[in-house]
Amino acid sequence: NLPLRRAPPPAGPTLTFKIQQFSLARHVRAIQRRPFDIGSSKIASKPPVVVTNNFGDVSAAPHVKLMRITFQNMFPAINVASVKLSDCRRV
Repeated sequence: NLPLRRAPPPAGPTLTFKIQQFSLARHVRAIQRRPFDIGSSKIASKPPVVVTNNFGDVSAAPHVKLMRITFQNMFPAINVASVKLSDCRRV
């Protein structure tokens, strides 16, 4: 088991996740039909788009809402009206 912790500075709740299974990037590329090499592209030049639909809605438990807020705050917000579709890519 591999623990993953996310602690927002300077103070606040610490989220701890238990990673039960993972794959190395080279193993994932080996089984892909069209391998995508992150190193050779400009994908890291733009922040990722995080979609959290129905993740932590009003009926969710408080810890699920906390996870949603934490994930949303890890990345910058996007302006849907001005974002270019060519900047969004599914990988």
